[in-house]
This record gives sequence, C-alpha cells and structure tokens, in this order.
Amino acid sequence: MDELKGNIASFKLVNDNGEEVNCEVLCTFEKQETGENYMLYTDNSPDENGNVKVYACRYDPDDVNTELLPVESEEDWRSIEEILDVLQRKNPFDGE
Repeated sequence: MDELKGNIASFKLVNDNGEEVNCEVLCTFEKQETGENYMLYTDNSPDENGNVKVYACRYDPDDVNTELLPVESEEDWRSIEEILDVLQRKNPFDGE
C-alpha cells in the first residue's frame, strides 16, 4: 500500500482564467513502486452535484516551488481512487 503522509497545508495557484485560487492539501503520498509523490487537494468549490471538487497531481516534495504535474497512468489513478476511498471513510462529517 502507498504511504499516506498527514501534511496539512494550503497554497495558492493561478487558474486558467488568471485568478488566484486558495487550495487546501487533503493528503500526500508516495507510491512505493515508483518513488513518485502525489498530492490530493481541493479549492473547496462544488461540482455540478454539490460535491467538493478534488484534484490530484504529481509533485516534488523537496522543491519549495514545485510544479504540479499531471497524473499520467491508469495505475496511478487507481491508487489515487483507493486513497480517496480511505479519506472518505475517515471523514468525521459524513455522519458515521
């Protein structure tokens, strides 16, 4: 299983419209097989169903000014979906 790291952080990015957006890091993890690092984050905006949008990217945790890189493989997306499932089960606001 990939390692979850409990980083709680926020950052700002510029969206496609040139607007600065505040984002909150939900979690980061390193994929043991590849050594790649991934971040799950949100801008807390709702999708068309009212759910909070969550984004995923690759990044370099050792670079303070790291570039957010796209997730490229289906295998990596499956790992991200597994992590999201774990996070949803641990959500203290879901009524369980």
